[in-house]
Amino acid sequence: MALRSGRFAKNARLVQVSNNNPAMRQGEKGDAVAIVQQSLVDLGFDMPITTKNGLSLADGIFGQETLRIVKLFQTQNGLTADGIVGRNTMAMLDDLIVAQSTAKSGSQNLQSRNQFAVTTAKV
Repeated sequence: MALRSGRFAKNARLVQVSNNNPAMRQGEKGDAVAIVQQSLVDLGFDMPITTKNGLSLADGIFGQETLRIVKLFQTQNGLTADGIVGRNTMAMLDDLIVAQSTAKSGSQNLQSRNQFAVTTAKV
């Protein structure tokens, strides 16, 4: 599966995960895990152990907290809640991160246009 989000597509391990070659499971460590964890945080999932109560970036350790949050993410998005990050979970994460990025970009463009309109109206 082709990942669309730059944060995922640039990581060789996540490309493997998106093809179940192999999937990501509890016990894995590294940058790919940290990217998935940070994405979950960015989507609003609270991970206080992983981020030291929001004081640091994700730790990159697929432990109990990550397992619990992955299962919660899967449940909330109609996926099988097995706690394994594979093709379907990566696809959903990718879709949501792309949608979030697009929404933020659109919001920033709207703010810029509104600011331009206000500035122009004052002139």
